[in-house]
Amino acid sequence: MRPLLVVIVVGLIGWAGFTYVDHTVTESLFREK
Repeated sequence: MRPLLVVIVVGLIGWAGFTYVDHTVTESLFREK
């Protein structure tokens, strides 16, 4: 695989994971209130 493609794939996975965690944490905070 080309280095640029690897960077894009890793970036997308990292962004998706961060978004999922952020959404989960936000829902947890709303449930507590």
